[in-house]
Amino acid sequence: MEHLILGLIQGITEFLPISSTGHLVLIRNFFGINPESNSAILTILHLGTLSSLLVVEGKNLTKMILSKHPFRNIEFHAIFITTLATLIFYLSFQNLFESSFQDAGSVAIGLVFTAFILVYAELRKSTSFKNLRHTTFLDWIAIGFLQAIAIIPGVSRSGATIAGGLLIGMNRYESVKFSFMLSIPVIIGATLIKLENIQSYISANPGPAILGFLTAFSFGIWAMKFMLNYVKKNKLEPFAIYCLILGFLSVLVVNQ
Repeated sequence: MEHLILGLIQGITEFLPISSTGHLVLIRNFFGINPESNSAILTILHLGTLSSLLVVEGKNLTKMILSKHPFRNIEFHAIFITTLATLIFYLSFQNLFESSFQDAGSVAIGLVFTAFILVYAELRKSTSFKNLRHTTFLDWIAIGFLQAIAIIPGVSRSGATIAGGLLIGMNRYESVKFSFMLSIPVIIGATLIKLENIQSYISANPGPAILGFLTAFSFGIWAMKFMLNYVKKNKLEPFAIYCLILGFLSVLVVNQ
């Protein structure tokens, strides 16, 4: 039951701008999950949502990879530079980021930050939009910085990168699509780092691990399709309001 709930939370929240890791930290505290196994569980769930992304965006990925000159592709450049910037910023402030992973208080702060940046991006977004092909090196660096901040639980990775897309001039739909693509190298990198832990956990808990993976996979597909349809006609403020409410509830959890 525990893995079913965790997979459900991960699948829904990974691609919505409301922080999947923040939700999982709060749920983990509620269930009292062993912190040593938490890292493996989170990575397995992220693999589930990565698989859902590969299903939904498989055609676009294949087209980019199999193009005549994939390394000259602007989408490839944008993903590579943004991910590299994220890595550099993360390594520069690694101690700060890692000290926040087990702290429910940081989740509350992160959720409030997510709410702020979503509202700010909506207020400051351009009225003349550009697509990813017209973005610049500095634009990718800026989004990479926001994605690095989102390593802190409560700060939504998708929310930060979608907001970043709006702030550099892309529309909501283009920003969401780019945010989806940026999650691929992040999840793959985290998986490679924790591969040994994942193998041990799956060997000891094959049934729950598979259940969590499949649940995250299924609801990840739903969440992606929902988000892409939602942003065609709607703003991001409802997600900001949700993050504010959950942030205040997180404060209550900390003070208990």
